Amino acid sequence: MKLILVSALGCVLLFGAGCATTDDKGFPRDTPAVRALYFNVGNNIELARKIDAKVKEVRAAKWRGNKDREDAIKRAVAPLLGGDETETERVFMIIAAQPEY
Repeated sequence: MKLILVSALGCVLLFGAGCATTDDKGFPRDTPAVRALYFNVGNNIELARKIDAKVKEVRAAKWRGNKDREDAIKRAVAPLLGGDETETERVFMIIAAQPEY
């Protein structure tokens, strides 16, 4: 069996606009970080992708372990989670565990 990785753009170019955005188990075909978020925000792929984009937008270099930089990420993500501080902290722990950030 040969595994071929294709980007979303490549998928559209190769197979047309109807490319599957889920794998054979129905899980989203995204980065590991988006998948981790997806499984932890009620299987809401739109929310997971918004959180992912926001983190990538606001993160600073070497943010891990720097309270001010971590807080900036939390402040950016909180509105997406309804301003719930407990939920923001919970989701931030998932974000912090993702190597791609």
